[in-house]
Amino acid sequence: MSTDEAAEAVVLRFAAFGEADRMASLLMSDGSRREVRVAQARKSKRRFGGFDLYVRAECRFTPDRKGRARLESVEVRDGHDGLRDDLVRSALAAHVAELVVQASQEGHPLPDLFRLSLAAFASIAAGGADEAPQGWARGFELKLLHVLGVRPALLKDASSGAPLEEGGVRWSTTHGGPINGDGPTDARSLAIDLATLRRMNDALRTPLADQSGVSWSDAAITQASRALQDFLAVHVGRRARARSFLNDVLGALPAVAVLGLALLGSGCAGYQSPSSVRVQGWLYESPDPITDTPVVPDSGSRALADDGTLIAEGTEPFSDAPGYVRFSAMPPLTRHHHVFVPPPGEDHPEVTEHLTTVVTGLSGSDDLFLDAGEFHLWPRATVDGWLTAWELVGGDLSLPALDPEEDGGGFLRGVVLEPDAWLGARFALVDAAATRLPAVYLDAEGAPSSSQEGLSESGGFFIFGAEAGVGIVHRIAADDSLEPDGLPVWIEEDGVTSLPSLRLGG
Repeated sequence: MSTDEAAEAVVLRFAAFGEADRMASLLMSDGSRREVRVAQARKSKRRFGGFDLYVRAECRFTPDRKGRARLESVEVRDGHDGLRDDLVRSALAAHVAELVVQASQEGHPLPDLFRLSLAAFASIAAGGADEAPQGWARGFELKLLHVLGVRPALLKDASSGAPLEEGGVRWSTTHGGPINGDGPTDARSLAIDLATLRRMNDALRTPLADQSGVSWSDAAITQASRALQDFLAVHVGRRARARSFLNDVLGALPAVAVLGLALLGSGCAGYQSPSSVRVQGWLYESPDPITDTPVVPDSGSRALADDGTLIAEGTEPFSDAPGYVRFSAMPPLTRHHHVFVPPPGEDHPEVTEHLTTVVTGLSGSDDLFLDAGEFHLWPRATVDGWLTAWELVGGDLSLPALDPEEDGGGFLRGVVLEPDAWLGARFALVDAAATRLPAVYLDAEGAPSSSQEGLSESGGFFIFGAEAGVGIVHRIAADDSLEPDGLPVWIEEDGVTSLPSLRLGG
């Protein structure tokens, strides 16, 4: 470096250097690691007062005679004091720091790693790990793997993408997570229960401050710990002295002592979720992709609020991951409508591969704790097949032309979850022109039916002829009025609004 610099950092590691100096490993605010020599650190209280492990501080650097960064002074912003006088909290903090030291690199920014590290130290200091320290540790490990882009599969066969089958599931670090008993061989694989994998998935999706809400059994903790130890060794680093110390500490603590720590930690504020999050995932040709389902790259995409206003433009953030879409700066825990436009060159009539598709979904509480999602863009051949089938059974339906040369609006396709509980339910869409459009339904076998008067066991329905813009889907009451609460949707001109997993009754 050639000039003075000030930046925020958190202290991960110290080592003595001579009689008065220290070497410090700092995780910078951009997520890169910086190793610095702190001259006279053990003597100068004015410049380095409160500068300790795990603190968050504003650091001022100056170049030394060789142009290398030298830590000149610090201003502590958060000492995370709550983790210093408790053995379990200190052991957890050491485990976090050891992993982050191995995961971070000098000169390679990773801002989410800094955010996750701050969240971890704040959660430990506030008592968020006291009630279930082992479960908290597994949650942090999974989130770290997620941030690094190497998170294992948890709820699908890692080698094939197929559903996991009860009995015979094994954990294979080589193949990236759980595999079914009839999957590829791996002499180093470990037996693992589906219940353990579900708890791991819960921990991944739960904020660190709320990990006590994840219901771990002793057997699940043991299995998850063994599986993740091997996975971390391969993808993060093999240094695990702090992890071993944590296990020793927790193994030596009687249950009553752990309970006492939980009571001491209750009432702490914990980690505060950020004001904006990401929604991200792969764009497939199907809402229920399997191993061979194609990914769709180069799609245009945007996220809309319930009233149709633009919130974010979607991007493909990684050049080596075409078809992976990210919406940034999204409000948390909010419904959004994601509009996916076919890639350039697919406009009708030259190419007829895909059709503009709108997918409705919720953002999460914190993007660090979210599993990457799945979006879909319907192939035009599939949609043309639907319209042809409906034309055969209902000639009086106002079917959309789906032609940019004509004004035809769009339509909605929905599938209700647990349809057996809602047999006979009826729906209508009030579109942007305030027109009430009744739904038409699939029969019990999933075929279009002109005689089906309400929802069947298949759970499927369509609403055709909608004006482009904001619409509201309502259930129809027994007296044929519309129930007051409805689901806002976005209807795209020459497109299909897709509700593949519509949950009724909350």
